[in-house]
Amino acid sequence: MKAYEFPSKLDSQGNLEIPEAVLKHLSTEQEIKIIVLVSEPSESSEHPEAEDSLGFSSTSFQESWKQANNGQTLPLSQLWEGIDVD
Repeated sequence: MKAYEFPSKLDSQGNLEIPEAVLKHLSTEQEIKIIVLVSEPSESSEHPEAEDSLGFSSTSFQESWKQANNGQTLPLSQLWEGIDVD
């Protein structure tokens, strides 16, 4: 099983927005599991520096580090596909 982590929002119809860079790795009709993590107001006020403006936290880093150590990675060339860097 592979894991993809990305910030997202619900649109006005309640649909999750999935970045195109992630969508291209998913097959149509493929069953996926979704875990939704939502900051509670008390969590963000207690630890204002725990999460940066992009939504990355120490917990996120630790999980990503664990995945990297277990070989659950993508080649660097694949990570840059579809990203326009000017």
